[in-house]
Amino acid sequence: MAIGLSGAWGSDKTSVLELVKSEIRERSLHGERVVLVIRRSAGSTTRQLAPRRAS
Repeated sequence: MAIGLSGAWGSDKTSVLELVKSEIRERSLHGERVVLVIRRSAGSTTRQLAPRRAS
């Protein structure tokens, strides 16, 4: 599952994601399955590809 939020700067996106992450980890501790939470910033790994030339 992937969760993403979009919104204006300062609209508490990070706060919401941290609350969700905290709840997932807490439930994971008391359940049968362990959930791994990986946080990734879309801008940090974006690669720009050169445009293809027409053949």
